[in-house]
Amino acid sequence: MKYFLTCSLFFLLTACSSTRQATKKQVTDFTELKKMVNEKNFDFVAERLLPATGIPSYITGFYDVRVNQDSLLVHLPYKGQAYMPPVDPSQSPLNFQSTSFDYSFTESNDKLNISIKPKDKQNVLQLLFVIFNNGSATLNINSSDRQSISFTGYISSSQ
Repeated sequence: MKYFLTCSLFFLLTACSSTRQATKKQVTDFTELKKMVNEKNFDFVAERLLPATGIPSYITGFYDVRVNQDSLLVHLPYKGQAYMPPVDPSQSPLNFQSTSFDYSFTESNDKLNISIKPKDKQNVLQLLFVIFNNGSATLNINSSDRQSISFTGYISSSQ
């Protein structure tokens, strides 16, 4: 019976896991990272969620932010306090696409600081990335209707 329950649980977890690509290769060359950021062509792969209040946790499944010259695709979980009730409680507030956004970056002390401000997503004010010279990165998302949230992860190419 114990074996059956273990196998059933494994099958259930495998079947319910994300169908998106499970892993992407981390870019560790700083010159390549600067090129990708300058060209607005990179992915942030989230590994850990750090809510403003509460306990940090590792993320199961595949969640990312894809930055391209003409679009921003955000697919991230959210854990925190909302100040206004969501329109659709079944959808993550950090699951959206933007085609109109301000993008700026600076380089300092072997790290890249990127600010993205979506113009067509009213409740997401800003995405702040810090990319380190080894390809690891942090992301802080500020919102008008809920607590800010941070993620740690790494940068990969958009291909």
